[in-house]
This record gives sequence, structure tokens and C-alpha cells, in this order.
Amino acid sequence: MARTEAWGGRCQQTCCTPVFQELTEEEFQELTQLMHPVEYAKGERIFQPGSPVFGCYVLCQGAVRLVQQPPKGKRPRQVVRLLRRPALFGETSLFTGDSHWVFAETLTPTRLIILPRKAFLEYLQTHPALMVRLLEKLAREVKTMQAKLLEMTYAGAEERLAGVLVQLGEEFGQPLSDGSVDIQLELLRSELGELAGLSAETTIRLLRQWAERGLVQTKGRRIRLLDPENLRWIAGFAEQAPASASP
Repeated sequence: MARTEAWGGRCQQTCCTPVFQELTEEEFQELTQLMHPVEYAKGERIFQPGSPVFGCYVLCQGAVRLVQQPPKGKRPRQVVRLLRRPALFGETSLFTGDSHWVFAETLTPTRLIILPRKAFLEYLQTHPALMVRLLEKLAREVKTMQAKLLEMTYAGAEERLAGVLVQLGEEFGQPLSDGSVDIQLELLRSELGELAGLSAETTIRLLRQWAERGLVQTKGRRIRLLDPENLRWIAGFAEQAPASASP
């Protein structure tokens, strides 16, 4: 596996996950003594279902996706979350001690910090304010997952795909002077479908229709949102249709 422990320097508090940003300088320096920096190339697997939990991870550079693989012959695999810097992940299994239940895969060259499970749990026991912030983060993620389950149950294909594109634009997009947004990730149509819980065929069909309507522009694995406001309306994020909405 192409990774190295030789990455120079420690994670800086100003660029680290928000969970750690309220630590004092002394507390943060104490935490850095637990950190182990690791690098991954694009397309590498960090962990997989059933693998033991060595700790939790701080994403310092790059992008990672968490993917659930259903039993063979069942529905397509589902992207649980897309992560970009700064982010903390793997903390659920940190508390339970169970094995991992999802795949973690890199979408770009990635730098991570590993916080070993035993040492980090001991640190949390002596820093209760940080423990509370971590529990608040977990609670927000449970709420987000519940909302996503409702969306997957009731929303139509167009609404789900538009919602994914809007989210990608907000989290990984580069706004341009003409009002469009260039998504700074390369995704296969099947991968985009996994995010929305759709087949690759349905994803391709919708993207083609939206390209004809001037909503998106596709080039290889890259996507540009030409009319983000219209897509927000299709996704159900806006109560009123924009003037550019097609009849």
C-alpha cells in the first residue's frame, strides 16, 4: 500500500476538525502526542467491514467516502457519507469496540491522522468537555442519517439526484463568475448513483435530460452545475421555483 509515516509536521489546531478547535493550546499539544500521520494514494481503502478498530481518523487533506456494501445480490451499494477536510470519522466504532461496518475509500490523495483507540479514550476521560462535543457530533450525524432514510423512502429519483448535486456543489464546488459551480471531484456515474441510491442507468438518463435543459454540463467524470438554483428547487430545498425553471 502506497502510504508513509514520514509526513512532516503535526496537525495544526486551526485546520483540524472543529471538534478539537476549542481545546486550549496545552490540551491540543497533549493530543498531538497521540497522533500518527498516514498518507494514502487515490483509490485506496482505509478500512473495510469486519476489520478491527484501531482508532478514529482525522481527515487533514483530500476526500474520503464511507460506503455500505449490501449482501450479494441485493440492492446496489450505498455511499453513507462523503468527507472532506477537516473531518473526524470512525468514532462510532471507537466507542462500541465493534469492527467497522462500512468501507472507507479515498477519492483523492489523502492525508490522515490516526488517534489510537485506547489512548484517545483515556484522553477523553480526562477532558469531559471534548467528550461532550464528540457526543454532540454523533447526535447530529444520527439526525442526518434519519433524514437521509426518509429521503430515500419518499423522494423521487430527480429530487434525490438533484439533492446530491447541490450537496456536492456546496461541499466540493468551485463557484465561477457566471454563477455556475464546478464540482471539484471526479465521479463515475455509478458512484454518483450510489450517493443518491439510484442505478447508473437512471443517473445517466437524468444527467442527459438536465444537460439538454441547461442545468448541468458533464465532461468525463466532472460535472458543472450551470443552474444551481433550479437544481435546489428540484431537490426541494427551495419553496419557490426560480425564474430559470423550465415549465
